[in-house]
Amino acid sequence: MTQQIHAPYHFVPMSKWVYMPDWAHLVSHDVPFEDGLSGVIDYTLLTKTPLCVGGEQQAQGNGANLVQFARDPMKKLIIPGSSVKGMIRSVLSVATFGKFSQFDDQRFSFRDISSAKGNYLANVIGKNDVQAGWLSFDASSQQWQFMPCEVSKVAHKEIKAQLGISIENKNTAVEKYNKAPLSKPISAVISAPRGKQNNRWAEHLGKGNTQGHLVFTNMRIPGRGDRENYEFSYFFYDQQPAQKYVDIQQQVDDLFANHDKKQVDYLKRNLAPGLGMPVFALIADEKIHSFGFAKMPRVTYRNSTEELVEISSPAHLSNAYFDMAELMMGTLRDEGLGLKSRVTFVDALVQDVSERELITSNLLILNSPKPTFYPAYLEQKLGQKYYADYDASQPLAGTKRYIAKQPLESKLTSNAKDNKNVAGQMELCPVGKHFSGKVVFHNLKPVELGALLWSLQLEEGACHQLGHGKPMGAGAITLTASLTCCQANSGHVDANVEQLVALFIAHMEAEHPTQQWRHSPQLNYLLALSALENNADVNTRYMSIDDKEFQQAKNQYAKLEPFKGLSRNEPLGMDKLENTVSLAFGAGRLSQLVEKTNEPWVDHVVAARNVKQKRLDDQRAILLKQQAQADKKASMSEHAWKVEELGLQLGDVDNTERAPLIRPVIAFFIENTNQQDKEACLALVKLARDNEYHQKPKKRAKEQKQELANLMAAYGVSL
Repeated sequence: MTQQIHAPYHFVPMSKWVYMPDWAHLVSHDVPFEDGLSGVIDYTLLTKTPLCVGGEQQAQGNGANLVQFARDPMKKLIIPGSSVKGMIRSVLSVATFGKFSQFDDQRFSFRDISSAKGNYLANVIGKNDVQAGWLSFDASSQQWQFMPCEVSKVAHKEIKAQLGISIENKNTAVEKYNKAPLSKPISAVISAPRGKQNNRWAEHLGKGNTQGHLVFTNMRIPGRGDRENYEFSYFFYDQQPAQKYVDIQQQVDDLFANHDKKQVDYLKRNLAPGLGMPVFALIADEKIHSFGFAKMPRVTYRNSTEELVEISSPAHLSNAYFDMAELMMGTLRDEGLGLKSRVTFVDALVQDVSERELITSNLLILNSPKPTFYPAYLEQKLGQKYYADYDASQPLAGTKRYIAKQPLESKLTSNAKDNKNVAGQMELCPVGKHFSGKVVFHNLKPVELGALLWSLQLEEGACHQLGHGKPMGAGAITLTASLTCCQANSGHVDANVEQLVALFIAHMEAEHPTQQWRHSPQLNYLLALSALENNADVNTRYMSIDDKEFQQAKNQYAKLEPFKGLSRNEPLGMDKLENTVSLAFGAGRLSQLVEKTNEPWVDHVVAARNVKQKRLDDQRAILLKQQAQADKKASMSEHAWKVEELGLQLGDVDNTERAPLIRPVIAFFIENTNQQDKEACLALVKLARDNEYHQKPKKRAKEQKQELANLMAAYGVSL
């Protein structure tokens, strides 16, 4: 049976294009735009599914915590303006192709022993030798150093029998060390190799001639065999001189990041005297791959989340780029280039909900998905029998959004197996209730105000998602907005919601590199995931670990399928930088953001900006020339303009092409004789003679000379 990956969330694809408006370098809270608008938007919020915008938590008699609905000091239900602002900013960023910047830069680690052909066993354990040793920091060289040593196993029953200390596999490493401190050396007898794996064992503890230290790990997960096989720890002995490995700081940082904090902190404080902390090193070709506190440690993926974001476009991470959401709603920057928000969200007040109408949810697992599940969180190539993990240079899947879907019941139903130890409850506002709020905006350009209004209302059938419980279907709401006050910096304004939204849509269609903004994968996914009434058939349940759904899916290389079959591929042409770069990049007051960097991509973007600017300047020059010609034509008679236009045409052709251009103009003058255009006639005769119309080509010279004579006779002029 084929196992599909399913989850209550999906991803809006990350774009190669980051849109930075051409006016970004002009945005200021203090200097108004000539076309800037200021005013107030009133909106009404309608709950489409149960809603909980969390406030205080209250302990319940069943041991679970109840997340109460937010309230003001008068105990009235409210939705904080900051919650609405965060929701709208997320939508605005997607709709305007903003930066993918709201993420934690993490470098994940892994230890997957489920498949012998998997990356961990085949490429990490299989390609590196395991070496026990001691890790210490050399104060004189200010570097970490590794001192190899010998290692043998030591049975827990041996520790119990010889030392009277009870050690069990189920105990944590710290619990074990508290019983048998690392700082206390002990003697032992090391056995000859024995068993299928030729292991040596430390025996006769406290009575042998070999000095060493007991080393403990956290619990090994028992398999199906004899649990006693897991009741052992390690004995480190016969240390060798410290080995010199070039710059192992990153491997040490990864060691501390990938292991239990209590274990790390204990070992940092309780080093073995003169030795350091016990570790296992994975080594290949005299280079340390990684350190661990066990023979099969967690190891760090090659790429961090930030490095995978950069694959799509360095602009996503650049402080020199300002997207529309940052320009409108504020951003932090050094060099005094931070921006205040020009949009303020006021708390939304309840309209028609009483305390007795609030619903207490069922017990729910309020956990959050983990981005280490790369079959979903990384963009995968469908149909291929392998995964791209964080070692591969594959982009992140994009902006995570929960799938809007009606819950099975008003009290919600957990979409994961219940674990009452981590379960909680929520105070829910029922469906069909209203809140009213305001948005105050200051000095927004009309297209920015249109973007804000579009983001508030979305398109018909699409819902916002707010508050807690979104994986269970809670938090779907709609907003209806109206402009109750709008003033222009220029003193005149004539705009309504529909006009401003249409202006924004037209602007984004024109700015999109392929003029397919509305039909881009990003907009398609944003709106499809938000279409509450269209998602009843979507499986939004979390996959079960207990039922081995995760493992079955990974064994079959299942991927998170495109949502409802929508394409995730961007149209061709998205990588032509000169068509996408903003003229504001590195311009004006933003120039200092690129002057101090040596990154090659910055020079590339500046060069592309210059190409785009030259093209626009050339187009502007042509338009100005065309406008000047149009103005001149409007001020001249038709006859005079014919002569003017002919003079321009003759300057761009060679001698053989001039007569065919002159002949129809002479015919026009004769057929449309107007005595008020004698000056134009004289100018035409002079232009013809200057271009030797009466002499060339020779076979028509006599005929053309007669045409000139007829022209002068018709107007009664002579040279």
